[in-house]
Amino acid sequence: MRYLPIIYVLFLSIQLASPPDIAPPIPVVTTPVSHVIYDVTIVELNMLAQTVWGEARGCSAKEQAYVVWTILQRVDHPSFPNSISAVILQPRQFRGYHPSFPVEESIFELALDEVRKWQSGLEPPTCPIFAPDLPYLFFHGDGVSNYFRASFKSRRRPPEKTNSRSSVC
Repeated sequence: MRYLPIIYVLFLSIQLASPPDIAPPIPVVTTPVSHVIYDVTIVELNMLAQTVWGEARGCSAKEQAYVVWTILQRVDHPSFPNSISAVILQPRQFRGYHPSFPVEESIFELALDEVRKWQSGLEPPTCPIFAPDLPYLFFHGDGVSNYFRASFKSRRRPPEKTNSRSSVC
C-alpha cells in the first residue's frame, strides 16, 4: 500500500500530459464524391511519401503518382481498410514503406497534390502500359518500372525495354 500514491500520481501525470503536437489535417472538399472523405493528416501524407520513396524512387513523377493512387483506390475499395495509414500498414502489402525512410520534399508535394485531386473527386490517371485499367489496386516492378493492375493474380507482361522512358505515357 505504500506505493499506491506513487502509482496514482504517475497515472495522473500520464493522463494530464498534453498530447504530442500533430499538424492540422488538410481540409477536405465537402462536395459528395464516390470515395471516402476524411481529413488526411500530415502523418498519412508522410507515410505516402515514404511509401513512394520506397516503392518508386528513381521512377518518373507519373509512376510515383500511380503508387499514391493505388493506395487511394484501396481506401475507396470495400476489400481494403478505409484509411491511408491502415492500407499502407496492412501486412505484406507495401514492402517499400518503412517509418525510417526519408520524406523528400518533391515526393511529399506530389503525394499532397494527388490526395487533393482524389479529395476533389478526380479520376486516377491511366496509361496503356503502366496502368491500363481502373481501379488499379496492385502493382509489381521489374527493377526499372512499376506495372499497375486491378487484381493480384493477373500480371501484365512488361513491355519491351527501350532506351527512353520519357515518351511513354
